[in-house]
Amino acid sequence: MAEIFGLCPSIGQPLLSGDGYLIRIRPKYGYLNSRQLMSLGKAANQFGNGIIEFTTRANITIRGINEKKLNDLSLFLKNEQIVNQLDTNKTVSNIIYSPFTRLNDKKFLKISKTIEDQLLSIPKIHKKFGIAIDLGRVATLQNIHADLRIEEASNGSLIIRIDGLEYGEEVEQNNLISTLKNITNNIARAVPLDLKDKNFSEIIQYIDYKKFHVPVEKPRKQKFSPKLGPCFHGYLLSSTSGRFTGDQVIQLALQVENIKVTPWKALFIENTARKPKLNFLSKNTDFSLKISHCSGQPYCKQGLTDTTKLANRINKRLKSSYKKNKTDIPNIHISGCEKNCGIPKNISISIRKFKKNNPVEIVNGKHKELADLLTLEFQQ
Repeated sequence: MAEIFGLCPSIGQPLLSGDGYLIRIRPKYGYLNSRQLMSLGKAANQFGNGIIEFTTRANITIRGINEKKLNDLSLFLKNEQIVNQLDTNKTVSNIIYSPFTRLNDKKFLKISKTIEDQLLSIPKIHKKFGIAIDLGRVATLQNIHADLRIEEASNGSLIIRIDGLEYGEEVEQNNLISTLKNITNNIARAVPLDLKDKNFSEIIQYIDYKKFHVPVEKPRKQKFSPKLGPCFHGYLLSSTSGRFTGDQVIQLALQVENIKVTPWKALFIENTARKPKLNFLSKNTDFSLKISHCSGQPYCKQGLTDTTKLANRINKRLKSSYKKNKTDIPNIHISGCEKNCGIPKNISISIRKFKKNNPVEIVNGKHKELADLLTLEFQQ
């Protein structure tokens, strides 16, 4: 049985994996300028094995770090201002920003700065506790894992919504932190012991949250599905499985002014409709944003299969079978062992290929034809 660690590795809490130690970092505001991006690539080459991964929680993983270099890497990342120095193992660090909100948006900037400046006062209720800041022109993060959501209601007001609830509580910007603390502290006091490591969407089913939370405002409806290519006056790009080498990140830094880290293992470049001329970037016809997977072999020491190779195989199959109609392709997740790590929120087909003849599992029952096709693919 594989051991479930249930944590997000950080600078102060690295995790030993199959290729050395790894850490995950969260860039402040989900943003890196070209200088910081260049430094990130150099850090991966100098302190790790040269592999960088962008994750489904909009974090950045640096892999293959030698234990003796961990402290030097931490100092380097903080000196380069890539991470918020207030981030600790005890305060909230999983903050996901909508990548399409411009940094000069006054409302977004004020709210984001308030969150970043007050990290020490926002308790981390469980090991993967997270907040989604879903502001801007459209809602984009409702299918992303988060415990609390800072959103706009259909009437334009600011709301805080507990994940799993249909409605949120209206809040003034000046009361944002106090309301966040009130909700998190009350849930922490009310949660049963056997649920203390669960997400808020599970916890609220067993507590009387209406004693401290008044959800009456409905959030905007999300009509967004990420696709590689031009969007929102910018460009969404990625590489295979969101995995880059340090040298590739350095090459990208030479061609862009800044990037936003997204929760789709992709990067967003503002103010351009042109893709950088770099051969390692995924083609826009790829289905890579529809296919997620854990690190798998050889990166995870508990992995039983090469999930990247399986993802590439599925991508090839989808491109040959769905040349015209891409809109109905469901989200697919590949697990490298029985832990089922890294599963996004809106998965329709789950592939657990860590044992011979494992069937393709259909999560919501709507995509039997595709699941049968993939089952046949893996039996060949």
